[in-house]
Amino acid sequence: QFIRKINFIGMLSAFNSIAEKSYEKITRDKYEAIPMNDNQLFDLLLRNVSVEKNGRSFSLDIAINITEQKSGRESQGLIEDLGDLSIFHGIEEMDCTGFSLVDGKVHTQTIKTEEELNEIDFQKLIENGILFLPVEKELLSYSLQGISRSRFQLQFVEPGDFHFQLKVGGQSAFYLYKNDIPKYVVLGGSLLRLKN
Repeated sequence: QFIRKINFIGMLSAFNSIAEKSYEKITRDKYEAIPMNDNQLFDLLLRNVSVEKNGRSFSLDIAINITEQKSGRESQGLIEDLGDLSIFHGIEEMDCTGFSLVDGKVHTQTIKTEEELNEIDFQKLIENGILFLPVEKELLSYSLQGISRSRFQLQFVEPGDFHFQLKVGGQSAFYLYKNDIPKYVVLGGSLLRLKN
């Protein structure tokens, strides 16, 4: 709530500056002197997620930032940091106490054409635990450049031995389970509630 108040005050000040044209008196040097955000604010911050590794369960925080791709048409959510992130904040935050991270599965079929891609029921795949879709490299590189991947929601991967890894710089595509039931899916930096 505090961040929202600060943003609101900033917007009011900006509108006032535009209305009174006081921005014309301020040099660009003052803007450039503002320090950059030192990564204490993330797009999505999941706190106290239960993760299992090597047969042991532990709790950690997962920070995700949404980054624009070079094409400028797409964005993806990448894991920015892991661990105890108690001094950090998120634009969107969720206390995940009692929730366990579960990997998404890779679809068994490799997509070779746009027609095959358009025939897939993506919602059904998500409901069946599939978050990664193998797509032929040629299709991934050329044919999909003009298509917004956000329309498809799943993570496109090259065919081969792909598996999800919870790591900094990795894709944010996983489920949050509570009492062995999937309650949320994290895809492309967005936290989506599942219907169940």
